[in-house]
Amino acid sequence: MPVIRILIDKKGKITIDAEGFVGKSCLIATEKLEKILKEFGVSLNNKQVHLKPEYHVKERTLERVQA
Repeated sequence: MPVIRILIDKKGKITIDAEGFVGKSCLIATEKLEKILKEFGVSLNNKQVHLKPEYHVKERTLERVQA
């Protein structure tokens, strides 16, 4: 099950960590979260993106197996 963790250190630095996502779905989910945070006045200046190996995995489409 995909999870997004938001970590805030003592200096106010925000880290968004997406786990359990495959392919570009992590970017889509975190971009939605960033938009919501900005609406609440949370500044995400100096944004850095670190892609995990799961990002490079191609999403598989489900195929129906016929007997």
